[in-house]
Amino acid sequence: MCKQTQCPSSRSSCRYEVEYLSNDTSSSGFLIEDVLHLITDNDQTKDVDTQITIGCGQVQTGLFLNGAAPNGLFGLGSGRITFGDTGSSDQGKTPFNLRELHPTYNITVTQIVVGGNASDLEFHAIFDSGTSFTYLNDPAYTLISEK
Repeated sequence: MCKQTQCPSSRSSCRYEVEYLSNDTSSSGFLIEDVLHLITDNDQTKDVDTQITIGCGQVQTGLFLNGAAPNGLFGLGSGRITFGDTGSSDQGKTPFNLRELHPTYNITVTQIVVGGNASDLEFHAIFDSGTSFTYLNDPAYTLISEK
């Protein structure tokens, strides 16, 4: 994402450019680093500080020009990620598929449940916080829309 492997100094800007999979959509600008201060939400309150990198978009193309503003994008690098707490011991998990051609977070869906009715159906889905819509091809679209 960053045009350089490292920014020259803490006071210099680090440019980024990201091209999305849909309709020649892209965003470019610069990155900044900051510290996010959090507090755990349990019986043992604890301060948690973590380094974050924030992108400040300056130039957008494609779908970003037609009302789908990039405000609130949650950019995910291709590293290890965790959301929320560790969950209960019976909590399931879904592994991400690693693809070199399009390095995105995608999963293999093997079943869809609508209204308690399960249908075995296998397809790949991409997690993209930059889109305002969910796109489904058939037969997944028909299965969900008819239930």
